[in-house]
Amino acid sequence: MTRRPPKAKPEDIRVVVAIPMERQINQQAFWSFIRIAQQGVPFFSLPYTRCDIARNSFAQDLLNSDHTHLLMLDSDHVHPTDIIQRLVRWVLEDSRRLVVGGLNFRRGEPYDACAYLKDDDDTIYTLTEWEGRTNRVLSTRHRQHSHQPGGF
Repeated sequence: MTRRPPKAKPEDIRVVVAIPMERQINQQAFWSFIRIAQQGVPFFSLPYTRCDIARNSFAQDLLNSDHTHLLMLDSDHVHPTDIIQRLVRWVLEDSRRLVVGGLNFRRGEPYDACAYLKDDDDTIYTLTEWEGRTNRVLSTRHRQHSHQPGGF
């Protein structure tokens, strides 16, 4: 008999949103943040700084808070209003899920997914080469990361 994964209770999940700021913000992205904020979710804020520094600072802020989950949204993406609910449902379904993320794509051609998969033979694939494979995402990547093993 298989055991069911442990479920989380909605009242136990306290999400805070953080947006590493760019020097400019797209108008459509701005309005998507407004719609998310109108739901009453709290936000961490920082002035403009390098994205990696901002993300580390937001992670530290989470650890020093009473929030249970941190949702980092990029300021150059238009996010659906229900993004929090969409991502939280995965944790509600299985409380062992410590990291949940959306699938993002490169800004320019070939618009491939910013995630990697790895086969049993340690071959690394982007999702565009993934069709039919059953592996889980190995790593998300930042633009400068390599497709080669060890490039993460």
